[in-house]
Amino acid sequence: MKNSQLIVNIVLVLAIAGLYVLYFTGIGQPAAAGANNITAVEGEKAPAGSIVYIQIDSLMNAYDMAHDLRYRRRFGKACQKF
Repeated sequence: MKNSQLIVNIVLVLAIAGLYVLYFTGIGQPAAAGANNITAVEGEKAPAGSIVYIQIDSLMNAYDMAHDLRYRRRFGKACQKF
């Protein structure tokens, strides 16, 4: 009786470990169709309730660039920001 309970526990632990590995490594999940085909459309409104993707790294780079340009315009081109 104890041997069968031990075998069942071992099988359950192996099954949970296998599911854990499959879930966190993404093996066995189909690739999203068109996930790499993201196009930027300017001036178009998204329908209500739709998901909108923003490239935050590009946004932050442009934001820093705007601050730099504003600083140069205000204090002259010879001035450097430290």
